[in-house]
Amino acid sequence: MKQTLFWIEREWFTTWILWGWLAIGVAFVLWNLKQADFKKKLVDFLPFFAIMTAVIYFVLPALSVLRVNPNDPLGDFVSGGLAVRGYGLFMMLAIVISIGLVIVRCRLEAADPEPFITLCFVMIVCGLVGARVFYVVQKWPDFVSPDPLQTLVTVVDMTKGGLVVYGSLIGGLIGAAVFLRMKKLPILATFDKLAPAMMLGLAIGRIGCLMNGCCYGGICGEDFPLGLRFPASSAPYHEQYSKGLLFGLTGEWRESEKFPLKILGVAPGSIGEQFGLQPGDEVNLPTVIEPERLQFLLENNVDLTLKAVVETSQNGSIVRDVSLSKFPKRSMKIHPAQVYASVSAFLICGLLWFCYPLRRFDGQVISSLLMTYAVSRFIEEAIRVDEQGVFGTPLSISQWISIFTLLGGATVYAVGQNRPSAKRPGS
Repeated sequence: MKQTLFWIEREWFTTWILWGWLAIGVAFVLWNLKQADFKKKLVDFLPFFAIMTAVIYFVLPALSVLRVNPNDPLGDFVSGGLAVRGYGLFMMLAIVISIGLVIVRCRLEAADPEPFITLCFVMIVCGLVGARVFYVVQKWPDFVSPDPLQTLVTVVDMTKGGLVVYGSLIGGLIGAAVFLRMKKLPILATFDKLAPAMMLGLAIGRIGCLMNGCCYGGICGEDFPLGLRFPASSAPYHEQYSKGLLFGLTGEWRESEKFPLKILGVAPGSIGEQFGLQPGDEVNLPTVIEPERLQFLLENNVDLTLKAVVETSQNGSIVRDVSLSKFPKRSMKIHPAQVYASVSAFLICGLLWFCYPLRRFDGQVISSLLMTYAVSRFIEEAIRVDEQGVFGTPLSISQWISIFTLLGGATVYAVGQNRPSAKRPGS
């Protein structure tokens, strides 16, 4: 996991980056100055240049985020500039490479790629909106705050992840269907052409999930060769902390309870034993220190004593001095569910790509995507632990959607078989 690849200092946007962009603008003007269509090119270029200048000078500096002060790690957070996230980088790569695959398919069929590129951008925008809406609805208590503006900012901030694949799939397909209907283009035949690229984008995007530490799997054995450990700022570490595993506790986790952990065992010499906890106690483990600060202190081997609190149903709040050295630097080993999902998506992409020339009816490829991905995602959810069961069942919301996606894909496949095949390019 490497959530932040590097930082761009805030001052750079109003100095080096701005001057570099202005130099590009001057170079463009000088390069085209003697061209016959110079005025037209200038008119086309100026609005884009002005917008990008405003973005560099006003928007990007405003996106500066706070980080731990390396000179005073226990003090106030300081401005870190613009964080370039691994998640965002792989999302961009997913978009560019998947569009490239669509262009390759168009070239192989001697088709004009331009309308398909436009369609791809429509699907990307609608997919991102759908993915974010789906996530926000699922996690709404984590977003709402007394300040409506702060709530809005939190909702639209996707730099740390927070996209649901099924929301993206549904939003992208709906947006594409509307676009194709408006353009009077065949929907299923077009979806067939785009299907492999959709899975390629997902495969690359899941690597971004690995960089971000989201969409993670459950705990695996310490001797499991593929198991991964995540740093203290990650969601897996925080979950294992909340469930008492990093305190040396084992127990029954009850998500909606005020004291969600019912202790069944306490490891000798653990933090849990230091607090005097015993099997049968019901506890809540509040966060001792901000995850980013904890990671900085652990990675830099800073040893200090923290006031840790355990809230119990029996004895109220118990406060103890706990040495930072007691906290592990990394989480317990977990299944790399992001890697499993990426490999699965790559395999489905390859299957769809090589099956496309063999299709017998419109909708065969996209229906195959829906069915294979539904099965793959259902299995992945059994490995992941970041979603709880819903509707009074052990199945997560994504598993329920997988069931309906499988049925929808099977329906499209069955109906398509009974329709006359469309004439293929070159046939």
